[in-house]
Amino acid sequence: MKTTIALIGSLLLVSVTLVSAQHRFGLSITAAPTYSYANATQPSYVASTMNGSAVLESVILSTKTQAWGYVVGGMIHYQLTPNWSVSTGLWYNYSRTTSLSISTSDPILTLTQLPARTSSHGLKIPLFINYRLTSNRLSPYFSVGGLASFRQRTRVEYEPGSGQSDFEFLSGKAVTYRPVLGAGIAYRLNPHLSLIAQPLLIWNVKPNGNYTHYTSYQVNGQTQLVYSF
Repeated sequence: MKTTIALIGSLLLVSVTLVSAQHRFGLSITAAPTYSYANATQPSYVASTMNGSAVLESVILSTKTQAWGYVVGGMIHYQLTPNWSVSTGLWYNYSRTTSLSISTSDPILTLTQLPARTSSHGLKIPLFINYRLTSNRLSPYFSVGGLASFRQRTRVEYEPGSGQSDFEFLSGKAVTYRPVLGAGIAYRLNPHLSLIAQPLLIWNVKPNGNYTHYTSYQVNGQTQLVYSF
């Protein structure tokens, strides 16, 4: 964790972008609030009690999750033409679950859900192709690419009095790839300073499993302050 903070701090210290007609390479920082949503349905088995005996019951299990968080990090840019560029970098992502709903296809079956809050954090590497529509002071700005997400560290915290102990674990695969689309605006404040506001849609590809329905995505309200020379 200390290494991660030190790396992000180093990226923030070099929070300038050196992209211009004379300087094709550049650096920038990014900061953004995030909203994550997941809705999955799949056949499963849950334990229930029948005539005093524990049995496994076949049901359709549905889960819905919402989480809020933030992303901070740095980007490296290379200007291909006055309108086209490519960028990559390193992001630190933190999210905290604010809503969790679990239900089954059996209306009689009641699931016991312990009161808990879940938070996750991890590193991501973005790779984008960017397009600035015009050379005007205010211009539409688009990005398309992908995001490589490394395994996250997840912490589960139970409410006081629940009788359960908090714990942490590593979740997800070693590396997960996600497609990304972005659309926003780039505004040149002066010849050296620009502001880019660009919401990103990060789509989570359905993992392996017998899902009958799977929708999962993150909306990233990316904002960049760009200094060029």
